Formats: sequence, structure tokens, C-alpha cells
Amino acid sequence: ASEFAAARDAWKHATRDELLKRKMGQGSVFRGNAATAFGLEMEPHAVALYERLTDSMVSPTGLHMHPNLRWGASPDGLVRTASGEEGLLEVKCFFRCRSTGVVPQPTECPDSFYDQIQGQLEILGYDWCDLMLYTTPRKGQAGNRNSCVLRVPRNASHFESTIAPHLESFGAELRKRRAERQARLYGEGGDALDGERGASTMRGGAAAMEG
Repeated sequence: ASEFAAARDAWKHATRDELLKRKMGQGSVFRGNAATAFGLEMEPHAVALYERLTDSMVSPTGLHMHPNLRWGASPDGLVRTASGEEGLLEVKCFFRCRSTGVVPQPTECPDSFYDQIQGQLEILGYDWCDLMLYTTPRKGQAGNRNSCVLRVPRNASHFESTIAPHLESFGAELRKRRAERQARLYGEGGDALDGERGASTMRGGAAAMEG
């Protein structure tokens, strides 16, 4: 679900057209950088701190698919609180804050994470997701300024009115481009074949895009 915002051209990492080209196998493939490596390394520490701060248990999870089999999401964990409430966890490790040991302390979910979280909540059917912002603490630092936990409630109307229409149009455009490429490569006779192939390919591609 991390790329949901790109479907409506509201993602800082890629435009809608850039993402369409990426799904078509065009252009360079992103293979990670120092920031993504930092996130992978720090995520277990962030989850452990979250559990201590909230007295909750986090269970690892994988890819979950929407009933339409076109949209997928992979939250960072399934949460169960001490009182028995259940929700999701999304972790963001701040590479740029590692030198200060201090992360932003927002009171509302930042726009850059909102579509991703709402997509996860819609697909998995939970009512809330805790957003955990984290960076490495500085030695001797007092308090928990290296972390921030923010509960984000589900907003079904935002998903239905703002996200879903763009996901549908993105998927339709991707299938169209794949069919056109198939026709160019194999002639009009290959178009029908791609219609069948395109549906399953789109599902797999969308799961990767939106996971």
C-alpha cells in the first residue's frame, strides 16, 4: 500500500506516470539506498520500543489482498493491546534524524503516510493503525524523543472517495498499456491472449505495487 498515493499523483517518491512505466518494466529499477537499509535495520528496534511504550504485542504479518484481488497491503505488524484491542502497526524509521536522535512529534498523521495507512485499514478491515516514528537515540538522551506513536483511525470515506477511484483508473491504464504492447509484439491475435494474461499479471503487479 506504500504506493497508493502515487495512483493519484500524490506520492513524493514517484509520479503516477513514473509508476506506470515502472510497472511496465521501463526505466531503472530502485534497489534501495542508505535510507532503506537504515529502515530495515532499525525496524525491529522500533517494534520492540513500541511494545514497551504501549504495553502491546506485535505479531509479524505478510501480504494481505483485498477481495478484488487487485490491491494488496503489508503492514509492519498486527497489534493486540493489553486490553484486547486489535489494530495495525506501521513503522517509519527516520534516516535524516539519526544524528540528532529526535523525530517529529506530529499530532495528526502526516499526509505522506495517510493513503498508505488508510489502504492498509481498508484491505485488512481494522479500525485503527498506530504509526510509529523512530530513529536511533543519542547516548545519554533523556525521554523518548527518538520516537512518536500516533493512532490513526480508519477513514472509509477517504478510501472510497479519494483513493479507490484512482486505484481503479491506474489499474485500467496499466492493463491498457500492457494490451497495447502485446498487440504491437504479437499482432491483434495476441490481444485476446493478453486480456486473460493481463488480469492475472495486473493482480500480481498491483500486489507488489500496493504492498
